[in-house]
Amino acid sequence: MATCKEVPLAFFQTLNNSIYFRDSECDSGCEIQEDSFRNARKTPKSCWIQSLDQKFLVFKAPGNLEFESRTLIEQKEPDSTFSIQIYNDTNISGRQPVMINVADDGKKLTVTCQENKEVSAEEMDPNGLNMINGAGHKAIFSWEQCNPGKYMFESTLFPGFFLALEEADACLHKLVLRRVARDEVDESAMFMLTTCSS
Repeated sequence: MATCKEVPLAFFQTLNNSIYFRDSECDSGCEIQEDSFRNARKTPKSCWIQSLDQKFLVFKAPGNLEFESRTLIEQKEPDSTFSIQIYNDTNISGRQPVMINVADDGKKLTVTCQENKEVSAEEMDPNGLNMINGAGHKAIFSWEQCNPGKYMFESTLFPGFFLALEEADACLHKLVLRRVARDEVDESAMFMLTTCSS
């Protein structure tokens, strides 16, 4: 096989149902690495996640995530204290992969995207989350700072869909996945992160 420049290509390998060819003029030491996420082993960042109108993200059993107003005392409850675990990514995109966790009765729950694009918190085996193969996972989000102190979280399982605030009624708001164009400003998909203080 040859390209339009008549540089011969030779079969190299198959990976994830894809077939790869190597340019015969390339360094023979090239290697294709499977997409994956690896726990960066840094201490998770403990923080409060707030909407731009200052409501706190709160875990509500059984697995629901809602936003509500909190007093100074209430915001220190475990149900509104989230930890953000940073991951390393083999895909160089400029955005950092993260996992968002919350504790409930001694169990570690992870914010996940479901197949129906709903968002929930579910118990996951922490030992199985140190190395995650694939380009997307229901518990991995790519976060990026869009303004000082304001972040957006894109699903790696559903690229183009971001965590967002949705008003369920006048008093109740929930965490959802919403499609957001890269050039679009959607304040419902922006969150403030504040490091927890005792």
